[in-house]
Amino acid sequence: MPKVLTVPELESNPQYVARESITQWQTMDGRTCKGPNIMPKFKNNPGQIWRGMPSHGMDTAAILKNIGYSENDIQELVSKGLAKVED
Repeated sequence: MPKVLTVPELESNPQYVARESITQWQTMDGRTCKGPNIMPKFKNNPGQIWRGMPSHGMDTAAILKNIGYSENDIQELVSKGLAKVED
């Protein structure tokens, strides 16, 4: 049975290093974060981490507007506790 690698073992494992399986990115507040890279990687569409994790509700209003919700619809969802939007 194969061994499950610890995080330090994974970070120094030649296979994981060659595949760039661990990466770093900037968080929304400017700190550096280290963690798993995009997997799987595809030659023509490898993917990328383009920003840090958004705060809870940060994108909700924009997504709901994009799919056709009005500002009033969104506020109704928020008032019912069905959606969270950033202040």
